[in-house]
Amino acid sequence: MCDAGDSIEYAYLWSRNSPPSSTFIRQWEAECEGRLRFSELRNMFALSDCWSWTTRMMSGGMRFSKSGLLRRSLCSVGDAKAMYVRFAGMLLDPPPKVVRSLQRIAADSNADVVQVDYPWMVRFPRCLPRTTPRVFVVHELQSSIIQQLYPGDAEMLRIARRLEVETLREYDAVITLCDEDAQVLTHEHGLQNVVVSPLAIQGITAESTSTEEFELRTPLRFTFLGGHSHSPNADAVRWLHTEIAPLIFQDMPDAIIRIVGSYPQSFQQDLASDRFQFAGFVDDVDAELRGSIFLCPLRIGSGMRIKILDAIRAGVVVLSTTLGARGLGLRDEQDVLLCDSAGAFAAKAKTLSADAIRYSRIAQNARRRVGERFSAEVVGQVRHQLLNEVVERFRQLQRA
Repeated sequence: MCDAGDSIEYAYLWSRNSPPSSTFIRQWEAECEGRLRFSELRNMFALSDCWSWTTRMMSGGMRFSKSGLLRRSLCSVGDAKAMYVRFAGMLLDPPPKVVRSLQRIAADSNADVVQVDYPWMVRFPRCLPRTTPRVFVVHELQSSIIQQLYPGDAEMLRIARRLEVETLREYDAVITLCDEDAQVLTHEHGLQNVVVSPLAIQGITAESTSTEEFELRTPLRFTFLGGHSHSPNADAVRWLHTEIAPLIFQDMPDAIIRIVGSYPQSFQQDLASDRFQFAGFVDDVDAELRGSIFLCPLRIGSGMRIKILDAIRAGVVVLSTTLGARGLGLRDEQDVLLCDSAGAFAAKAKTLSADAIRYSRIAQNARRRVGERFSAEVVGQVRHQLLNEVVERFRQLQRA
């Protein structure tokens, strides 16, 4: 097995329209103590159009015609289910231009391991020669989301599972971000190459202080973090506006709710008011969240809710559905307040807003808990060991 001094060169596939940021690269270099390094940044021209197409499509309601790489016209497609069917079909047969581009990159790469993220990329590594192990990171179980969005729709679920299970079998390792998702893939879908390795949260360490005092703002502010392009966020904001906010405003007439993230003007026009505000993108998320009560009324999704960990890093107490806090190892009433109804959100928000000592205590507990589980030092060690094992196992099979 590779020893602690070995370096693994890590080829991360991305699109030209969304390359990894310098912050992202520095984060991973720090997490792996210099032992994990990125290969040369590469413009993956053939993937850029694919990324653009899929992000528009998955945001829902797209009417978009794209020539060039995909050569598909979706102008007549307005139904999200129909788009998902076409999307799935395209992924199962990568266009020749994508294949040629990936093969050129593979020929120039000295990477020991290739990592791929996000479902619309899942089939691309099959174009690469089998000289390098492949790792896929499952941020969310697409089959779980489809099942929640379209309960009882067997065809949609079949397509989602086909993408998720059959294609993941082609990888040497599949990384999930939480134990719950790993159990679904292992026990329900029969995958044997699944391991758990969460994402790291920047700006918090395993030694994060638990004595810092955290205070609520005046006037009282509630916050939510996450953009409209991810459908669980849009659903959460609508539920927050329709059922939760009226109860909060009734009990706390001076309170405001701030939604941080990108939302279409049409969506904002339906919901925005003086007390229900859309902040859009902000330069300093921690500053926007600090001193608020964070609401996470997610009813759809899987994986890690990074928004909750970001709020905890900022010293904010989180009120979340059980689903929203799933997989994070947070303890109800100690690190987080769990609420699975509009009434519970309002009642716990009112009680918490009147108890500054309890607010600070929960914020302290949560920061300590998150630092112990999701700091860069802890996550980096796990990920580096995992990649070493994948590389060594692959090399042994090649020698056999």
